[in-house]
Amino acid sequence: MEPVASRYALALTKIANESKTMQAYLDACQQLLQLIQTDPTLLHFLTNEFYERPMKFKLVDDLFSPSTWLQVGSFLKVLIQNHRTRYLEKILLETIGTLRVQLEQQVGLIYSVSALTKDQINQLTEVLATHLGHPITLTNQLDERLIGGFRIDIQGKIFDASLLHQLSTLKQRLLKRG
Repeated sequence: MEPVASRYALALTKIANESKTMQAYLDACQQLLQLIQTDPTLLHFLTNEFYERPMKFKLVDDLFSPSTWLQVGSFLKVLIQNHRTRYLEKILLETIGTLRVQLEQQVGLIYSVSALTKDQINQLTEVLATHLGHPITLTNQLDERLIGGFRIDIQGKIFDASLLHQLSTLKQRLLKRG
């Protein structure tokens, strides 16, 4: 990891720890990372020296209110002030990884034929977090091969409730019987 990015990630992690809002900071960092990855124009605007600092600060103020984004907006202003916005994605990735470790949170994927609703993902997250005994974050990914149902992969632990798995299991039983 870049030393500059690591220093800023450490600072952001320290803010999250001291304010005892690690989960909230993790959520905010994940949302910001998703935002800059899905809309590269935001990062381009923040990193481009052609745009003046007051314009960038105004955008940050407009987009990142302290009530929902904690101190992330202020943190972005520090990056802008110090010409470090080009490290933003690396800073966020390192911060997210560190906060997940500190929260003992694991990440998993839910494979399904169609997109799951936020409520469905939240229900599965709650059940699995209770079952596994630690927090998890699940992301939905489409996989039409499953035919129906879903398959969850949490860092190598597989929970398969797909129609494809059930058909495969049935096929194996029938082959064993002869």
